[in-house]
Amino acid sequence: MDLGIPKFLDFIRDNLGKVMIVVGMLLFLLGVSMLATFYFVLPEIAFVPLISGFLGILFIVYGFFVQVGMFSAHWRSIDGVGTVMLCISVGFFALAISAVQVQLVTGFDVRGMPSRGGGESPFAVFLPISVRPFLFLFGMGLQWGIVFLAASFILKALGYFRH
Repeated sequence: MDLGIPKFLDFIRDNLGKVMIVVGMLLFLLGVSMLATFYFVLPEIAFVPLISGFLGILFIVYGFFVQVGMFSAHWRSIDGVGTVMLCISVGFFALAISAVQVQLVTGFDVRGMPSRGGGESPFAVFLPISVRPFLFLFGMGLQWGIVFLAASFILKALGYFRH
């Protein structure tokens, strides 16, 4: 009885970039929808949209790299090391992007609404008090991403001029 597993694995192998892009889009949309829905109510799961967004961005970019044939370089050459550095920089940039998106509302500030006459209206305004608990990851990811991106450009240029 043939279950079709070898055919499925051949399909995945032939279309790996496209599959990674689709999975990345689904993960990224899951992370964005959780940011918009749950971060007010359940601050305990704030890391879930962070991880989902991070993995979504990685899968989308690495899937694109697979589609354009970027991983066909020889890994033991300068060009291969440049490709690895580029992939590491993408990881740090993805960390920075997903870390800055997570915002937690810790409470509300109640203030009187200003009226046209200069005084305060009897209606109250609820202003959310929010914090970004992963903001330090944004700075770190951005700095290290730029460092690894510059190193990858230098190594790719050295590999290009070496041939």
